[in-house]
Order: sequence, then structure tokens, then C-alpha cells
Amino acid sequence: MKYYPKGWHIYNFLVTPQELKDILRGFHIVEHCRRVPADYIESNFADFVRDYENFYRLLTSGERIDHIILNNLLKGFSNNLSKCAYGAPFQDSNDKLWYKTMDFSEPCVGFNIFALYLDKERKLQTKFSYINSPENIMGVQLQYPKKIYSTEENREILCDELENYNDVYQVVVERIKQLCRNLTITIGENVHRTKIKISPTASKDIEGSHFIKEFNCIIK
Repeated sequence: MKYYPKGWHIYNFLVTPQELKDILRGFHIVEHCRRVPADYIESNFADFVRDYENFYRLLTSGERIDHIILNNLLKGFSNNLSKCAYGAPFQDSNDKLWYKTMDFSEPCVGFNIFALYLDKERKLQTKFSYINSPENIMGVQLQYPKKIYSTEENREILCDELENYNDVYQVVVERIKQLCRNLTITIGENVHRTKIKISPTASKDIEGSHFIKEFNCIIK
């Protein structure tokens, strides 16, 4: 990796599988948080959509989501594979297979999962690891550094100087905004006006999720 991230832009949202397919059209899907086979170039878009379909089905039905499905969604997006290069292949001493790890020249747009929780003051929070409470997963998120330190250029670079921020992150965010509105959740007497973006169809579907049913939420 030729940079170090500093601070993060986070964008939480939930859309249907078909809506996500449209939102991410035209972008490459890449592995950015695990090693890959030596001949890897990019991930299959249809496979990613299928994994999201499984995730969405389980989420909206209130069923527990398998960790394999969650891990398969932890991908990155880019419009330029030349910025998503991998290092020299190496052989694993155990399985004897050849792998390589990321050596990207700039960050791809990360795709992650988020969960909701109520703190001691009954305030609704999203800055919480879904690993600790997978039953409270409520959607997905985009991630992109606010700035990076480039080891190649030996300087800090703001995100608006980076191609993947301008041509991928910003484009995806704008597509989500055109489709979605902010999610409002009422729990008891408390109305929580969140910054979570949700499409009209997903807003209806999410009524079946574990968190919504557990806390008798009303959503708008």
C-alpha cells in the first residue's frame, strides 16, 4: 500500500439489491482487505450482487446473517484498475498456493456493514461494530479517507485530489441521494431523525428486521 489513511467519510444507507446494482453500475469491484490468488484481477459484479441479495433477504426477514455473507460484502470499488494494483506473488508455506496483497496507489471506496444500538441515554447510535451485535445490523456503508499520506509523494493529500473520491465516492453518494431519503425511527416517545439514507421500497422491507421488531420501532 502506497498511502496511509487519515480520518474517514462514512455514508450509511439501505437500498434493494436491484437499486444497489444500478447505483454501482460502471465500477470495478476489488478485494482490498484480504489476500487474493496470484492471478486475481477483480471480483465478479454478479457474485457481489448475489451476496447482497442474500444479505438483504436475511436482514429484512429478521434472520441472523451468516458471517460468510457479511465477509463477502467487504469489497472496494474503483473506476480505474491501474490504481488497484497488487504486490508481487508469494507462496503460502502451508497450502503451497500463490497469493498477493494490495499495493494500491490510492484508496478504493470501501463497502462495509453498520448496526444500530441504543445507548444508556436512549440515543440511537451507528458508531458501533456490527460484529458485537450482528442482530442489530441495519444496512451498509461507504467509506473513504478524508485525506491520505502518500508514501510515493511524501505528502498529505486531501480526498478531493483523489480520482476514486471524485469519480466514484461522490458519484455513488449522489446516486443514493437521488433515490433515498433520511430514515426516521420512533422508539416509544423518542423520535430519532437519522442521517441514514433509505429508499422507499427498502423502508417498507426493513420493517421485518430484528432491530425494528425488537424495539417496536415505527419508521418513516
